[in-house]
Amino acid sequence: MNVVFPDLKLKVMNNEDFEFNQRQFKATGMLEHFNSGVIEKMGQAEPRIRHEINPSIDGEQVKGAVYLNKAKDGDRYFLNKFDMEKTRPNGTTVKQTFYNNNRPKAGDENSSQRPPQQWTQKRAFNFLSGRPVYDKNNNEWNKINLNKKLKNGNYASDRFDKNYGFDLQKTMSGYSYADAGDKQRMDQLAEGFERGNLQKVKLVGNDGKKEDYYQSVSIRTGSMKVYDKDKKEVPLEQQVEKGLITKDLSEKLKEIYGKKQAQKPENKPEVPLGENNSQKNENKHQQGQKPGATLTGKEDKPPAKHKTSQKH
Repeated sequence: MNVVFPDLKLKVMNNEDFEFNQRQFKATGMLEHFNSGVIEKMGQAEPRIRHEINPSIDGEQVKGAVYLNKAKDGDRYFLNKFDMEKTRPNGTTVKQTFYNNNRPKAGDENSSQRPPQQWTQKRAFNFLSGRPVYDKNNNEWNKINLNKKLKNGNYASDRFDKNYGFDLQKTMSGYSYADAGDKQRMDQLAEGFERGNLQKVKLVGNDGKKEDYYQSVSIRTGSMKVYDKDKKEVPLEQQVEKGLITKDLSEKLKEIYGKKQAQKPENKPEVPLGENNSQKNENKHQQGQKPGATLTGKEDKPPAKHKTSQKH
């Protein structure tokens, strides 16, 4: 189905090229930005197009731009990257360029032979919101690292592959979902978590009452963050008291939080969970080695693979 610009379509490009260009926007979840303004620029056969966007996502206004490159022949354009900028709760802004090109540029110090992640507008928003996003092409989770910037101006990405030990399905089984018996619904929830969404869920308490909550993935603790209807985080003690979490998972989290507090240096910044070897990781990174991380509370497991991405 085409976006309705019949007169423009006939004037600037044939049906096949029009639909090809339209699919470029649809694939990145930006179909609403394939409008008369960008189509007019295409009609002028501009070799490179920068098209500004100002979408509202989950009630937040963000801004950015998409970048289109024209094919050598015909009127087809390729949307290989886009910028997004959002305001954090503390008032600061975070900006990132997201790449969807399939081939890294020769000589690009940030390029690699890893398959590219397919970024969409919503996945990019979730990433900038600090929530982990799953990359199916590389079977790993990506979380923005706001403490490290790359030479290209992007923030680095902490990557957690399958060897890190996080299992989304197993983690979800530790919570009292009202829809636990509905496989289709649970699969939909899992897919939303993989996209980095803050998902609205119904959890059943000890009294059998179903209540609305929000959840997102917490890779480092091997759990889900739980928020109330006002999107305020629910403390672990309250989750246990209400029966929203299984005993096994709650005991595991208590152990993790307990060791975290015990290892917290006096008058020093708190070390994030799973990063008690952060200084060693940084040294390894500077030497060109792959950094590693150990999940606190899992001392009997070998160091998990935790990498820092050099490109997004």
